[in-house]
Amino acid sequence: MGTIQGFCDPGPMRFSVPLFQKDNPGLNIRSELLENEDNVAQLLKEYKYDAVISINKPDNPEIETVSFARENLLLSVPETHPLAQSQKIHQASATPMEMAVYCGEGAYVRWLEPFLEKLARHHKVKFYNDYFVFRQILEQNNLPTLTTHLVSQYRYDGNNRKVIPITDEGVEVVYRLSYLKANAKNMLPLLTWVQKAQKTLQK
Repeated sequence: MGTIQGFCDPGPMRFSVPLFQKDNPGLNIRSELLENEDNVAQLLKEYKYDAVISINKPDNPEIETVSFARENLLLSVPETHPLAQSQKIHQASATPMEMAVYCGEGAYVRWLEPFLEKLARHHKVKFYNDYFVFRQILEQNNLPTLTTHLVSQYRYDGNNRKVIPITDEGVEVVYRLSYLKANAKNMLPLLTWVQKAQKTLQK
């Protein structure tokens, strides 16, 4: 028995799949990144995936959709940074700073484009698509960067850093898990795990 899961973003995939597999060692689990969210309903109806995790909710009566995870943007700073003791931060009004930001791929990065454009106008930001170059710059210069609630659970940005919730508009999303109602029985292990993991997924 197994399950094939499609994800619109690497964040929820890299965070949730290892934990789900750990709780269900007998399942054969395969996960893939989707190129876009435009054809979620079609992918499910053609049984290319048993479940799809996306930001967009497919509008189809044959598909059931439940909340999967809440994603929030965070500012990661060295613990010696002046903002390290802040409980939250509004980046659009914060004191201008130099930042290194890894963008990567996925629906959340596309969702953040308006915010990232404003961020670049207000701060001195260098964007990276190559993760290894980004990590070298971050280690060499110990700069502030952006991360997320889910990504911060598995991505290492260096020792002695603090993460601060960002309160700007347009930086929070809810991921949804969609599956065919006709395939609900096969989804029971995943749905059970999602319910169990809500405290972490919905933080």
